[in-house]
Amino acid sequence: MSAGRAKAVVAQINELCAELRPHALELVEGLGIPEAWLNSQMLEDETAARWTPGA
Repeated sequence: MSAGRAKAVVAQINELCAELRPHALELVEGLGIPEAWLNSQMLEDETAARWTPGA
C-alpha cells in the first residue's frame, strides 16, 4: 500500500471514529462490555496521547 493510500485509510478511520464517538456509551452498553474492561490503561488520556497507530 502506498504512503498516500495509507494516509487516506487513516483519515477515513479517524472520520468514522469521530462519527461513532457520540454513540460510544450506547455501543459499549449494547455490546455488554464489562465495566472492569473500561478501566484499561490504554483508555487513559496520557497513554492514548502517546499511542500512535501502527506502533
